[in-house]
Amino acid sequence: MKHFADILRAQTIDVDKAYKDLHYMFYQQPVFLSGSPLERYINKVFCKLNSQGNSISLDDFDRKNNLNFYNPKKAIETDDLVLFCEYLTFFCRQITGFGFLRDAQKQSELILKQIKETIKLLHYQEIRQNGVAVYVPQSPETEAAVAFITEEGLKNNLLFYNHPSLKGHLEEKIKILNCMARDLEPKRHQIKSLNQKLETDIFSIFNNCDIRHNNATPESEKKYNQNFASLDDCKKEKIYDYLYRCCLIAYIELQNADVQELVSNVSFSGKTPQKMP
Repeated sequence: MKHFADILRAQTIDVDKAYKDLHYMFYQQPVFLSGSPLERYINKVFCKLNSQGNSISLDDFDRKNNLNFYNPKKAIETDDLVLFCEYLTFFCRQITGFGFLRDAQKQSELILKQIKETIKLLHYQEIRQNGVAVYVPQSPETEAAVAFITEEGLKNNLLFYNHPSLKGHLEEKIKILNCMARDLEPKRHQIKSLNQKLETDIFSIFNNCDIRHNNATPESEKKYNQNFASLDDCKKEKIYDYLYRCCLIAYIELQNADVQELVSNVSFSGKTPQKMP
């Protein structure tokens, strides 16, 4: 028989149910004496919020951004749930601030708590992108690579690469890969000394696959790469994703090299260390 800690640890998530729970808490659950939900209140006070645009209400904001969380027209998938969590986080965190009704603050706090648990069960994590909270998948490889990076912008970019919104968006992926190219270039010689094949793959793709140079149009005669330019976007994205994984390995190998040097400095090569006088 399992003990309760095992039960808690083994919890899984039903994506459709998780979406419906948040939907109820935001659009339907009565919060005020009038029986209105939090969504109705945010509509009224919308102009006091940082709405990222010139919208005059939440309904107006949704229309302008083609958002329909209230009545989705397809089966709910993980990406839909993540986007809904980001949407709710953005508005509910503002409502928890000074100047808003206490009942609205309490309901916002409950929704944010529910989001936190939902994201945890999805094995996602929160990062900041352009000052806004977004949720990205957790990955042991990415976490190990990020541990080597001290520059916060680059660290966030590495994590954001796996965000659902970037699937199929080659231009956004190229921007992130360009940041990685600038960071790895000064480390190129060290990467080569650790793993020559890895160094060759990484910088060959950086230089020949429309990332650091224009390799996709014939006008750029010296840099034009017909083999790459002839590929469809799906195959180009596979190359970019492969490059991303290679870069993660490079960061991990660089980190391991530092640790290996530390280990070699403290090891005694099997000899018994002399006793201190």
